[in-house]
Amino acid sequence: MNEKMLALIKEGNIKFKSFQETLRCVKLWAKHKGIYSNVMGFLGGVNWALLVIKICQMFPNYSTNRMLEQFFKIYSNWNWEEHEVHICAP
Repeated sequence: MNEKMLALIKEGNIKFKSFQETLRCVKLWAKHKGIYSNVMGFLGGVNWALLVIKICQMFPNYSTNRMLEQFFKIYSNWNWEEHEVHICAP
């Protein structure tokens, strides 16, 4: 799984440092809000990474700050009941 995610980052010409920093910030936010736990039914590390990869694919040249802005803007309005998050062709 990790190799596939890394391959998607490389294929999308995504800046690895921006991905890494964005993911770190999102995980810290989720832990602070108490919503980081597979055991409790919330998203875990891999799940957050997949959501961040999607944002990175959509905005590959954005800085970490801009990616975080887009992450929260897009996923706060995402219709989770009707749309799945795809990082590669279904």
